[in-house]
Amino acid sequence: MRLGLERLFDVLCGKRVGFIANHTSVAADLTHLGALLHGRDDVRLDRFLAPEHGLWGDVYAGDHVENAADPLTGLPVHSLYDRTKPGLDAFKPTPEMLAGFDVLLFDLQDVGARYYTYISTLELAMEAATGAGIAVVVLDRPNPIGGVVVDGDVSSESARTFTAIHPLPVQHGMTVGELARLFNAERRIGCELTVIEMEGWRRGMFFDETGLPWVAPSPNMPSLAAAIVYTCGNLVGANLSVGLGTTKPFEYAGAPWVDPFAYAGALNERRLPGVRFRPAYFHVHYGPYAGQRCAGVQLHVSDRRGFLACQTAAHMTTLARELYPAHSWPQDPKVGRHRIPASGETAGEVIASWQPDLARFREIRARYVLYAD
Repeated sequence: MRLGLERLFDVLCGKRVGFIANHTSVAADLTHLGALLHGRDDVRLDRFLAPEHGLWGDVYAGDHVENAADPLTGLPVHSLYDRTKPGLDAFKPTPEMLAGFDVLLFDLQDVGARYYTYISTLELAMEAATGAGIAVVVLDRPNPIGGVVVDGDVSSESARTFTAIHPLPVQHGMTVGELARLFNAERRIGCELTVIEMEGWRRGMFFDETGLPWVAPSPNMPSLAAAIVYTCGNLVGANLSVGLGTTKPFEYAGAPWVDPFAYAGALNERRLPGVRFRPAYFHVHYGPYAGQRCAGVQLHVSDRRGFLACQTAAHMTTLARELYPAHSWPQDPKVGRHRIPASGETAGEVIASWQPDLARFREIRARYVLYAD
């Protein structure tokens, strides 16, 4: 297994480079790519552009990222998560950020979910670079939950947001390099795009099968286990906590008013593939019900290849609505979904409603994949 960055330097030789990077932009030996590029005679690393969570991954979800100087290289860091600006302009490189260099380099570790914002940063950066006449080079990295499963509802173009930048299913089954190719063609960006592919990665691989070290992509993504359930945890509705701030983010689901034994029992009766539910209590430190004791379930994935996160979420949400009809279930704008399940709608009906759009997306996706099963 080799990352694209090992074949990077010939592409950048003699160029002035801007780098969309964070703490995950590391080689297999954990050396940061900024350190590898800085000071080379054949490459001029000019500045960093930092996505959500900042250059060194210490900023919590939704918090403003400041402009700063990188403590490692001393180079300027420009924020691509400026919450003082309206709309998508808060997350798009400005002409001033792109001025003076030849290549925009992108190297961020994604987690395989539509609403994880690094892929939105990529799409917006490609638009901005094209407008500035700058080439984009994407260093491809593994999809940590594999590139086989494609599932969940497909977002709507009419509801384009930073967490739904393009009509993708919740679990898209693509790498960032493959998504860059899809964005460039399907959105007609016209970017001068180079994707430096990995060697040795296969679609069926989970991250721990690559031999690469896990670097938490964001503060609430501490482990591969969290990434595997992330597309489930973030879909159970805005009215349940998913354990943010605990040691097991996204592995929990609950609220102060849930009966954990009834909820776990009813979910286990459904015999969902690859997962069991344990009654659990947990104290939430971030997000809904922060500072409160919640009750609910912990997901224990027993067969990660059989586990279907989005379909599990459909069962969890519809069952919670059935058990607790007095509680409202607002749309969570962070996940960029078409809708939440309607009152009385079954999990089977929810899952069936996804299938026409999923079928169309799979046909489109097939044009841009780079790696074999």
